[in-house]
Amino acid sequence: MKTKRFFWVLIALLIVGSLVLGACGGAAEPVVDEPVADEPAEPMTGTYYERAMAGEFAGTVVSMTGPFTDEDAVKFDSSVAAFEEATGIDVQYEGSKEFEATITLRVDAGDAPDIVDFPQPGLLSTFVARGEVVDVSTFLPQSSFDNYNQSWWDMGTMAGPDGDIVAGVWHRFNAKSQVWYPQAEFEAAGYAIPETWDDMIALSDQIVADGDKPWCVGIESGAATGWPATDWLEEVMLRTTSLENYDAWVKGDLPFSSPEVMHALDVLADLWKDEYVYGGSEAIVTTFFGDAPTPMFEDPPKCWLHKQGNFITSFFPEGVVAGTDYGFFYLPGIDEAYGSPYLVAGDIMAMFNDRDEVRATMEFFTHGEAVKEWLAAGGALSMHMDTDLAWYGDDIEKGVAALVADATSVRFDGSDLMPGEVGAGSFWTGMTDYFSGVADAATVMAEIDASWPVAPMAAAGELGSAEAPIKVLFVPSVDVDFMIAGGELIEQALLSAAGLYVEVSIPTSYAATIEEMCASPTDTVAFIPAMGYALANQLCGVTPGLASERYGWNVYWTAFYVARDSDFETLEDLEGASWAYPDGASTSGYLYPQALYADMGITVGETIEAGGHPQAVRAVYNGEADFGTAYFSAPLLPEGSWTVDMAPDIPDEFVPDCGLTDAGKLYCGDYRVLDARAAIREEAPDVVQKVRILDISPEIPNDTMSFSPDFPEDMKQMIIAAITAYVGTDACAETLCNESFYDWTGVGPIFDENFDGIRIMMESQGITLENIGE
Repeated sequence: MKTKRFFWVLIALLIVGSLVLGACGGAAEPVVDEPVADEPAEPMTGTYYERAMAGEFAGTVVSMTGPFTDEDAVKFDSSVAAFEEATGIDVQYEGSKEFEATITLRVDAGDAPDIVDFPQPGLLSTFVARGEVVDVSTFLPQSSFDNYNQSWWDMGTMAGPDGDIVAGVWHRFNAKSQVWYPQAEFEAAGYAIPETWDDMIALSDQIVADGDKPWCVGIESGAATGWPATDWLEEVMLRTTSLENYDAWVKGDLPFSSPEVMHALDVLADLWKDEYVYGGSEAIVTTFFGDAPTPMFEDPPKCWLHKQGNFITSFFPEGVVAGTDYGFFYLPGIDEAYGSPYLVAGDIMAMFNDRDEVRATMEFFTHGEAVKEWLAAGGALSMHMDTDLAWYGDDIEKGVAALVADATSVRFDGSDLMPGEVGAGSFWTGMTDYFSGVADAATVMAEIDASWPVAPMAAAGELGSAEAPIKVLFVPSVDVDFMIAGGELIEQALLSAAGLYVEVSIPTSYAATIEEMCASPTDTVAFIPAMGYALANQLCGVTPGLASERYGWNVYWTAFYVARDSDFETLEDLEGASWAYPDGASTSGYLYPQALYADMGITVGETIEAGGHPQAVRAVYNGEADFGTAYFSAPLLPEGSWTVDMAPDIPDEFVPDCGLTDAGKLYCGDYRVLDARAAIREEAPDVVQKVRILDISPEIPNDTMSFSPDFPEDMKQMIIAAITAYVGTDACAETLCNESFYDWTGVGPIFDENFDGIRIMMESQGITLENIGE
């Protein structure tokens, strides 16, 4: 960070000259006092702003640049005029319509102005990361911090090379969480302003029942088409998940394909359905955003509700009057847990050169006085606590400012905080593709995740570098050769997505996997089942990262596989029967069955450690064992979804039709088989005809991606984000998402407390790492 340290210079008092006594002749000359040098002034005290107001920095110049041109430039100049006159500081603002391009060139050339006005904090963050920006928390007084809602400081805190800094001060903003409506007609129709999201949906339904479309929507904007949809998705995110998740999302730590973002998109899609949108849903991507509210002002209105920032009033038809022809209300919250958030955009002033007069000017920007004249002229809102609503010259802006002041939290437009490739690129196009029907949600979100800029490579010798790769372990639950080939693809994916080198390996057993995680506490990631996680956590404090999902399920079951022509009818019939199991540490293949046998008093006969789930099924298929245990995943039904009260196997009438499709999937009629039998479908396409499911166990949490106990948190989040984005891509179909590998169709967060049920079962059975598999 470029900062200069300033020290007060202590000026010594001049020594008063001695009185000179002259004696000439006999008479004494009169004594004349020598002039005494003036004592220098004491260094001024107070904040830099107070010292500036006292004239200490008069005659200095502060250079600025930013996007203000034309009318905005005039309004900015008028806002700083009083400060310039009172302090004698000349604030020279140079506006540019090509600001985003020119500022990078100037900073790179060592010609950065003193203060830069950033309308997009994402661009500022790149300079902060390079150490080019002064941390304003090093000199601003507490009164400056107290003059903002804490959310503004949260949004201004960014990652520098030596840790987080407060990267600037907020100057003015515009608010986005307003819904506009044709006021006179709205009231005449007997409609009421909604207080909650449910109220708003009820209002929408009422408008539909009255024969109209409730929502005016348009996201067309030339090369920027899609940006209004990004604003809407951000609004829903703020109302359906935590601020921490929102912040993680805009930083790239919470992927677009995460459950939180996918849920927000579902909520938005439900609001933008055909019966709610003027022109039908197909009009969303073809209607210019500035024209979208126009039908509200027809007689009678063609649509009644339009969400947009306060700037949209400049697109309203000429002659319409605020308070009569139109009004606005706050876009209601969805979940009370997340309060009343407000989405905003605005300008943050960042300091590149550290001098006293620059500090004083930055402190001035933390006062409402810094935008007072702009508020009077219109076109801006103030986030300063000391702003008087009487300063606003526009009643609409005054009303919006009052709503923002009551907000429980404030967050910046997420797309403006994201890297340009995403926030002004794939996010826009992805929303356009989704709402035009070009692509489904999963595809869109995966593509946006994939567009996130590649992280910088780890430095030589550091964890994640080629010299010190991260260890990634897989338990040997399926075909090892296939896992090795898939592991190579995962290595490439993590290098591309996170800039990290990893080394995939497959230990000889579940227990060996756990032992290796604990032996390498700082550098290991492992894909392990639920009981394996619980044991590893107990042994050395391994932590969970993600849990898999398969076709909507985040749990699975043990299945007991027997020959279709066998006489077994219940689990009790397995008394004395020979048993093939995958591995002595397999949760579904061994440990859960053992617990069930003990609970039911069953003593099995000969045991065969088959070496994997497919091998356990194969042993039954080949007649080498009376029964086998392996994982069970619910089948896909022709209609609806499988539920736990249904039989686990395919209905008997469809069994003769079981076989492989041209795509290599195992189907029985319209039923798709996803349990462990599908893992040997290529070598044994008649496996369902020869092997049936006798029963299944209680549900088991799905397998996890877990981290060794001292794995670096920042790198952990990078890997979680990369794997979340990776699942659902075409590349994943060759590895984790392949039926012959783990058959993941999604991932989600998982927490240590989710394994308490597993721990209770382990404790009741006395299962430890030492006796696992015995």
